[in-house]
Amino acid sequence: MTAKELKINKGSITSRLLSTYNKEEIDHRVSSYYSIVVTRNPIERLASAWISRFLYNHHLRYNDRYGSMLQTVSNTSNTENIKDKNNQQVPFLAFIRAATDNRKEWQNRHWIPVSDACTPCKIHYDYIAHTETLADDLRLFLRKVGVTNRDDILPQTKKRGAEKKLRNLFALIPLEDLRRVARKFKADFEMFGYSYEEEVLKLSQP
Repeated sequence: MTAKELKINKGSITSRLLSTYNKEEIDHRVSSYYSIVVTRNPIERLASAWISRFLYNHHLRYNDRYGSMLQTVSNTSNTENIKDKNNQQVPFLAFIRAATDNRKEWQNRHWIPVSDACTPCKIHYDYIAHTETLADDLRLFLRKVGVTNRDDILPQTKKRGAEKKLRNLFALIPLEDLRRVARKFKADFEMFGYSYEEEVLKLSQP
């Protein structure tokens, strides 16, 4: 990646998408540039996607666009408890079932498996970074590629308090639906250094 392709704004790093280049330019970059993929614990990523897209910032647009996700819970006995009739909000259970389904209209870049979005079988990434340790991982990556004394472009390390929120969200998710997550995100768990069993164990802790 060249300096012209890299944009730094208030500690946020963005770059031009690889898909915007022609084939020759793509081949050159894939073969001669260092590459890194940033991943996230799939269980935490699903929770974050639902909270940010269906509960807060974009909730009206996403609840309207993906309202058909409600079909996944329409036959459950407690539908009245999990669906808000006033705004037809997609509940977390419906989201989990839809996100782990293969219906194309329910897929979105914010929650599809990273292994599907970043094609690690086609692009052999040199480094894997986790959002849980992103500042440290990026610092190591930059050092490896010869960039030093640029802590100003690293994300700020924030105190993580997601465990309790995750436990509360997943408390009402049936075990079979958790197994659907394991199947759908199997490649993410295995490729990127996460353990489904360990994550489920954390959810069960008081």
